[in-house]
Amino acid sequence: MPFPPYPVSPFEQEMRRRLWLAIGLLDVSVSLNRATEPMMKTDWLQSAPPCNLNDDDIWFDMEGPVQEMDDSIFTDMSFSLILSAAQKATRSLGFSEFTEPTIEHLSLRHRLVHGFQQSASRLLRGCSPDLGNFQWYTKESARTINSWLQLISFRPLIRSRSFRPPTIPRDGLLRLAADTIQRMQEGYSDPRASMWAWFQSMWIPWHGLAVAMTELRMCEDPVTIAQYYPLLEQVYSVSSSFINDTQSENVRQPMESLMSELRAKKNQVLGHGVAELTTRASCGSAADEVDLAAFEARSLRPPSLDSKFNTNPLKRFAHGTDSFVPLEFWSNVWDELDLGKSGFENGGSTSWKSYDNFLRDFSQ
Repeated sequence: MPFPPYPVSPFEQEMRRRLWLAIGLLDVSVSLNRATEPMMKTDWLQSAPPCNLNDDDIWFDMEGPVQEMDDSIFTDMSFSLILSAAQKATRSLGFSEFTEPTIEHLSLRHRLVHGFQQSASRLLRGCSPDLGNFQWYTKESARTINSWLQLISFRPLIRSRSFRPPTIPRDGLLRLAADTIQRMQEGYSDPRASMWAWFQSMWIPWHGLAVAMTELRMCEDPVTIAQYYPLLEQVYSVSSSFINDTQSENVRQPMESLMSELRAKKNQVLGHGVAELTTRASCGSAADEVDLAAFEARSLRPPSLDSKFNTNPLKRFAHGTDSFVPLEFWSNVWDELDLGKSGFENGGSTSWKSYDNFLRDFSQ
């Protein structure tokens, strides 16, 4: 209750708002990991968001109203407020009509993603990643979330009979999915993110993997398969224990089936060459270091969205001097999208049908 009918101190009121935001985040996290609908509505969470301030700015017996800081100042709550904007978009983009009306028209879905970018950009204006791991983690997390929100714009989390997928030229969707899961894995492995490993373990990357695998499974180009398959195999192997720990057959069995089909496709097109290299990479043999370095440079790091989807080159930040977040910071697949060809074309995209069947298995 944002404004209860009994006295509440400023400190308690702010802590209540933070707790409510955390409950909403837990609600959407469990929904994502179990491939189920969330229980809470978006407007419940947006009615009284927490203030943008540092923890030291509030105390138990404080008097007077809380003094919120300007968005241009990075605070202890900046990361939480970015997550608040992200879960608002996620609830409208990824799920069905069970809890509340979902947004299915493509232009409106684009507007939701752009809205997140604007909110996060404001909160990142005062972020200087060289001043601390938390600021670095916040900025990298915002970029990863942006890529993932775009991905669920084109491939929802829950099956919908009325959703019509857009036509994305070439391997644009595959690159977007690979970029998303690659950013997540880099965040997991970076020592600067070690303090938040508990938080990262809440998010199982089954969605990005499923989209990438359904796209690559329909690919007949050996170069593309050799380029992306090692990354998907690697991330799936790392994530399989988390997927199994969900205790939900809804996620585990469809993912296992999809990975088996992709492995068969890879063997059909490429033989066992990539599998052997991947095995050697996991063993870490010193004798193979030179060959593995060349292999990883060629195969384990797919082309970045930064160079593929942005009209202008990515502007690197001079850490500590950023006064704003330029548009080029946000990788953007919409530039390649043909909005005039949204919906099923020539009977429907084969990769979309494969993904739709994957979602259907969730509901069985």
